[in-house]
Amino acid sequence: YSVLRRCLSGYDTNYYMLEYGKQFWYKYEGNKKYLRLNFQDAHEFSGQVPKYLDEPLYNFLVDLYEKKLLDDTAIFIASDHGNSYFPYLYYHILRSDDATIEVTYGTLFIIVPNYKNEENKKLLENINIHQQSLVTPFDIHDTIIHIAYGNNLSSNSFIYSNMGKSLFSEFEYKNRNCKTYENYILSKRECLCENKLK
Repeated sequence: YSVLRRCLSGYDTNYYMLEYGKQFWYKYEGNKKYLRLNFQDAHEFSGQVPKYLDEPLYNFLVDLYEKKLLDDTAIFIASDHGNSYFPYLYYHILRSDDATIEVTYGTLFIIVPNYKNEENKKLLENINIHQQSLVTPFDIHDTIIHIAYGNNLSSNSFIYSNMGKSLFSEFEYKNRNCKTYENYILSKRECLCENKLK
């Protein structure tokens, strides 16, 4: 949770993660692969430390893109929660409404190839429809499985979770609420649905 720049042996700690990612991507060029990079840069309350990740992450993605190593690749940029506003000060002492709301809004950006054929057009339409809706880690898991297997896997396969849906698929999302996921919610303040956990 340090507000200081995170360095190790003269480099930002994110350097090692990105360098590993680049070597992995080069090593398995031409193979199907899954890479997960985890950064702790934003795990602090000032909002200043994450800026040291911006340029290196940009350069990492541009390098792979220019070498055409991101063709047929989906990129997920996600956080496990939103800004916690240093909860011991804002939430516990001041009971800030902003802190309560903001912490529940994790980031999720999904970048997918913009294929033009009709089948992929429908998949892209579905993912656009599901924007601004309640999305869970179960959905992200099932979306990744969908990408990996395409339509070669039955939708009732045990590999899919029984709690989520691929964001590329059609499903009813407007009536979703926290009640469905109450066994996975630690406290009611983590749910901002209008009907809460009723």
